Amino acid sequence: MSSNRKKALQEQNDIALKNFNNGKGYISGHPLFSMLWDQASITRCTGNGYGEGWLAVVDNRGHISCNSKLRAEPAQWARAIAHCLLHLGMEHFQAKERPIEWNIACDCVVEKFLTDLKFGAPFYDKELPLGVNDETRLYKRLCEMAEPASAYIGFGTAGVKTLDMEFFENRYDQTQWGKIFALGLASAVREAVNEVSGHSMARGGAEELRTRAYEAKQWFISSYPLLGAIAANFKLIEDPFICQRMEIRVAAISPFLSELYI
Repeated sequence: MSSNRKKALQEQNDIALKNFNNGKGYISGHPLFSMLWDQASITRCTGNGYGEGWLAVVDNRGHISCNSKLRAEPAQWARAIAHCLLHLGMEHFQAKERPIEWNIACDCVVEKFLTDLKFGAPFYDKELPLGVNDETRLYKRLCEMAEPASAYIGFGTAGVKTLDMEFFENRYDQTQWGKIFALGLASAVREAVNEVSGHSMARGGAEELRTRAYEAKQWFISSYPLLGAIAANFKLIEDPFICQRMEIRVAAISPFLSELYI
């Protein structure tokens, strides 16, 4: 190999490593994923046994293998690693009669969650199909098909032809991934609520922090953690002049601006 080619390859690998490390930074510093991150082990490898274009594979021991040869963007690495962590946190490592359909169903639900959360950048170029909110129901639907519809394939982190969840029968990991994920959700909610509180304080002072709307939002977040994690990203606007100008009589929501008007 010529020296120029060696140099070009080295530079490409350095950029790939830099992007990977930057993507990890998004995960380790995010309140929703940081606790899962602390318990998982993540390494880069060639992964010659995996399919072409794979990003990451997670196993039921809590280990995530990432493709050292792939040059993805930092936001894509963040998305892929978060995807694998959610397989653990959502307790997707369950023995099923048809593991391919189960993995496809879990991939769709994880990506729906990350899309709603607006986290990272997708590593695929198509839209998620409708009705992918529940992995068990989707799994049953896929099992009823002669073969999984193409609309549901391609949302995993290991490419189209490889499953991104690996099962090992003799595993010794006793980590309570579901409990850790719940704690991460609570942490993310608290941080979002604190951010909203800071916004209210800057506008109206401490006496306006615990309004009825604020209490209602906090109750919703604590009562429905999965939906609450999404709702927590919405800024609460309690300004009568803004509502009057927008002709809002009770309440309204702007998904585009991520704002909730009361």
